[in-house]
Amino acid sequence: SRAVPAMVDEADKTLLILGDVSGKITALDRGGAVAWTTSLEGGSCRALVKAWTDSVGKTLILASAGETLFALDTIGAVQWKRPLGGDIISQAEVFATPENTVILCGTKAGSLFALSPSGEIAWEAKVGGEIDTSITFLPRKDKAPLILCTGVWGNLHAIEPDGTRAWTHIFDTKNRAHPVVVDANGDGTLDVLVATYDQRLLVFNTEGLLIDEVRLSGLVNASPVLVPGEKAG
Repeated sequence: SRAVPAMVDEADKTLLILGDVSGKITALDRGGAVAWTTSLEGGSCRALVKAWTDSVGKTLILASAGETLFALDTIGAVQWKRPLGGDIISQAEVFATPENTVILCGTKAGSLFALSPSGEIAWEAKVGGEIDTSITFLPRKDKAPLILCTGVWGNLHAIEPDGTRAWTHIFDTKNRAHPVVVDANGDGTLDVLVATYDQRLLVFNTEGLLIDEVRLSGLVNASPVLVPGEKAG
């Protein structure tokens, strides 16, 4: 569902924050009462809302409307907005390294953007396919993690922290699932799992090579889920 709320703890209260197709952001308290609403200009909110607290304790609500990414404070006031040139259906994610922190956001037009915490565009990576809610990170030894995302028509992309392309694997089938990073075969190295519309679970290594696939019994429009305590494989 795209209606999963972001949760914000503020002083003595907790807020649940959602966007809707009218372009309105609504914050509810624990009892379900409306704490505040903010109407965003630009279109429908089609991506999940993200709450992020920075290193000095300031919380931003990252929400989109149409082609524009917005940052709101915890009382619903817009702090900044940034048009990205394509409808946003991908939840914004925060990518932090020892050197830098950026906000990542993908668009239906096929670009992945990195923005500063103040909303300035740091870089744009044109991956060439619609980016749904699929941004995740692949840890590496002695290096900053790679940024992973999928294109809806069957591409798994790995992007360096500076926005350059590390690798792309084309698997030629529709996909809207979130890649999952896990040691799938128990060999001590991480793998990337991607579920596809053509009834497969694909397993990639950290270089983007397809190393295994599992045939499933139906179309898959959801991400793999790790079960605590169970060994992958």
